[in-house]
Amino acid sequence: HIRRLVQITLQTPVLPLHKGPPMSKSYMQLQESEGHLLAAASRLYSAYLTTSQYTGTNEIELMRKAIKETLQMAHAIDDAVIADTEVE
Repeated sequence: HIRRLVQITLQTPVLPLHKGPPMSKSYMQLQESEGHLLAAASRLYSAYLTTSQYTGTNEIELMRKAIKETLQMAHAIDDAVIADTEVE
């Protein structure tokens, strides 16, 4: 697995994940597959925010829903597809 160092600069926190002053920078290291899952989940989350499911106060609930559904899709794909590296 290829690891990438991802630097995320947060000007203003979008979600109320912590109390206190806003964090200026956060460093994390994601596996390549985690980066792909993040991309899929963020697209799904973004779509939820444009629908009537978004109440203006349920961002965290919708984010968790997007992550859960992304993982369900990933498992369904893994069950349905044999990757090149899985072939004997």
